[in-house]
Amino acid sequence: MTTALVVGAGPAGASAALALLGEGMEVNVLERRPCVGPRVCGAFLGAEAVRHLDTLGLGDRARDQGVLVSSTKVSVGDGKERTVHFPVPGLSLPRPELEQILLDAVKERGGNVRWGASGKPAGPAAVSVQGPGWTPADPPIISADYVIWADGRFSGQESTSKGYAGPAWYGWNATFSGVDQPPGDMSLHFLPDGYVGLVTFKDGTSNLCGLKRRRGNSLEWGTVFNETKEQSASLRQRMAHATLSSPWRGVGPLPFTGGLRHDDGLIRVGDAAAVGDPFMGEGIGRALGSGPLFAQAWNQQFPHDDALNKTFRRTLNVSYGRRFHLGNVLRWVLNSPRMAGPILNLAVGQPRLARILLPLFHGG
Repeated sequence: MTTALVVGAGPAGASAALALLGEGMEVNVLERRPCVGPRVCGAFLGAEAVRHLDTLGLGDRARDQGVLVSSTKVSVGDGKERTVHFPVPGLSLPRPELEQILLDAVKERGGNVRWGASGKPAGPAAVSVQGPGWTPADPPIISADYVIWADGRFSGQESTSKGYAGPAWYGWNATFSGVDQPPGDMSLHFLPDGYVGLVTFKDGTSNLCGLKRRRGNSLEWGTVFNETKEQSASLRQRMAHATLSSPWRGVGPLPFTGGLRHDDGLIRVGDAAAVGDPFMGEGIGRALGSGPLFAQAWNQQFPHDDALNKTFRRTLNVSYGRRFHLGNVLRWVLNSPRMAGPILNLAVGQPRLARILLPLFHGG
């Protein structure tokens, strides 16, 4: 039987594992975390993400646990809110619940997830494994016919949240109760130096997730949150009676890429392949697309697997290349506070323009 090893059990890794299982392979997944848990991530699944879940046979499970999101309120600075309707509804679903749905399916379909094990390349089809869940009796190097790298945006480097003095983008989030926003509602607040997304779950709690450009200032996330509220009247109103119900989480500097990372011969999926902007669930959409797009490349290329990685990279470029360029443009706009307000107000204030832009980002 053909064997496959997936490094990383997040949405990209789980999606890839499900695709490999669907091709009849024996699949093992390594995950450095001890279990499923919270992440620095938004909790909105756009139309594209839901479509990929349907392809993986998991759309109905996600709909049962989530709640439909058909529009978002958008504000720029202290400006008034505008409602933007999605061409196709998305879902709000807590990230741990999404990951559990995916990993339950991996187990049900015959895959195995090994927790507490991280890996580094030991060749094109081998992984050097270590971690608290890896015992001395375990083999230090594992080989497989195919190794898929799904170890996230910091693949090959270390994440840091402090000690960086230069200007950079940082992600941060927390869960709140008591937000003035009913289940299924979503709001997006653009600021002079970033933006904040707020989506409410079926149980009434809300995930607040932001992207902020910092210039050597303190990275205390509670302080960042308070600064952000001061910049947005709409956000202040929604958070007026909210209560923090989880610890703050933050990550950065974020290593955004203008497209796919350099081809080093490794098969990379999700953020390990490219780090783009997550304005309205695009990041999770790309992650969940890992399996369906890999299966597409596999069926195009098989049995000439020596060119599989090139075929897969070409598939990713066709699907996401334009969006990476658009994300870079929008981030450039956010880097210029004097330009950001007028341009963003124009974009959300023109229904025709919004109808053009939304499918590009939202995937509807």
